[in-house]
Amino acid sequence: MEELVPFGTLYLASQRRNDTTTVTVAGELDISTAGQLQAYAEEALRSAPRRLVLDLSGVSFFSAAGVTVLTELVDSAAAYGTDLLLGEVSPAVTRVFRALGMAGQYPLAAVVEDSLRITLPPSRSPAGS
Repeated sequence: MEELVPFGTLYLASQRRNDTTTVTVAGELDISTAGQLQAYAEEALRSAPRRLVLDLSGVSFFSAAGVTVLTELVDSAAAYGTDLLLGEVSPAVTRVFRALGMAGQYPLAAVVEDSLRITLPPSRSPAGS
């Protein structure tokens, strides 16, 4: 199977429809890339969507830094009056949530199609490049 995202990179994309902004995340979410997601999601929050959906289905590696950035984004979203929801989550994210006893801690988007899941092409440039 061909790897969608090269080792050591993070890809980010966003799309807004009505009052929902979806941020699609693919690649490794660790201490070296968590700041990229933080900045990208904060920028999306500045437009004050009613809902911010994080699609983590493409995350291949998820560390404690990923948990930290999600926690910080929940607080940031609340400050903007925005509900933060998770769309799909990858097996890597699920394993960490379960290991930390966090399964079910973050609200899930009721319908994934509602979150406008975005497919990232393999040729897309890494975030911050």
